[in-house]
Amino acid sequence: MSKDYDDMTLEELTALSKEREKKKLIKAISKEDADNEAEIKLENDTKVGEAAVAKYLEENPPKPKLNEIQTVTRDENDAPSHIEYFNKRIKASGLGYVDYAKQEEFNYASSDAGCEVDASDWKKEDVFTKLVWHNMYCTAGLREICVKGIDVNAGDGLKVQIRTVGKFSAPAQVSACTCLSCETPALSVYGLTIAQYGLETEICELDVFSIGEVLRYNIIKALAKRWDEYFDAAIYAQVATGFTPGNTETLSVDVCPAFDFSTGTGACTCSCCTDAGAYFFNAIINLEANMREGTTPYSPDYLIISPTVAAILKGKDGIAMPYIMQSQIRVEGGILTKVGSLKVIEYCGANTCASGATLAVMLDSRRAVGFAFGKPPRMEQDRNIDCDSTTVAMWCYFGTSELDVAAIGHIKNGS
Repeated sequence: MSKDYDDMTLEELTALSKEREKKKLIKAISKEDADNEAEIKLENDTKVGEAAVAKYLEENPPKPKLNEIQTVTRDENDAPSHIEYFNKRIKASGLGYVDYAKQEEFNYASSDAGCEVDASDWKKEDVFTKLVWHNMYCTAGLREICVKGIDVNAGDGLKVQIRTVGKFSAPAQVSACTCLSCETPALSVYGLTIAQYGLETEICELDVFSIGEVLRYNIIKALAKRWDEYFDAAIYAQVATGFTPGNTETLSVDVCPAFDFSTGTGACTCSCCTDAGAYFFNAIINLEANMREGTTPYSPDYLIISPTVAAILKGKDGIAMPYIMQSQIRVEGGILTKVGSLKVIEYCGANTCASGATLAVMLDSRRAVGFAFGKPPRMEQDRNIDCDSTTVAMWCYFGTSELDVAAIGHIKNGS
């Protein structure tokens, strides 16, 4: 190796050194950006939770626990019969209270039964850490691929329309004193419809009293996380299913059977399974070229795939592949981030690698799919005095839809 360096000119060595330094800087800056984004998201989540808790405490200030038997005072002449009966039970117990389970006459059915949060696992029988694990939510921030700038205000209706202007015909060559024929571009619209969506749960105040505000805070946080997951799933459904895309690239082989890229062995259905990555990469290149060169040229900028599909390209270093393919695939921290100029989104909700499945969605984010808010998710709380509970509801008005299907391309696996 050193002999090869000795044979290189000073200019070549300088260029090589600059290229290596550039790669180091790209890796360091990318990591710094990811850390900053994670820190900002954590701060936002914390602020939302703290604001919700602060609002609740402002409306429902905590009351001190009773640590002694309170004297019951009443007007003997005007007391309703059920209060009189209850006071007799208190005196008869000799303890200053009556166990709720022994008061059959007062076991009323709760209107919240069946909806309230089951907090039995959080009861204070053990010592709990401050750490709370939330279920993992399948999110990828797919709103970034949607058409931007859509803002719907109250009173504007529920149908969002995007105006389009068609293409003029080519300029015509005419002879002297010949009039031009009139050309009219086609005017049209792409639309999506706003609808109302909601989530609701019940939080029993006795549970909050015995467990603490950590219960309410994390239930609200879980509701917010579920919205992000739902938005991503709704957007992916619009670009991946239920329509015929402008371009489709179908692989001639099934590239999904289990395969060990490090040893070159595995379950194969074709003689060239070892080149699964090359087949898939070639399909990506062909689909991008077809979209850019079609009757209406597009500029695809995103590729959405599942982690199992991305693994096909991540294994490129274990087998012999063309240098051009290896140089165009970027993996950062184990995540596939780019193929050529296309930004890759590894979305856990995308189609898994399977025979005949749509393995990848390629799109031009300027025109492919739209997402509009009438009202972003908002939280409301309602105190139920008859059930000693709080109803927590989150409402949102939004709509999403594929727009120009020709700006969307699919890669289908062979079978």
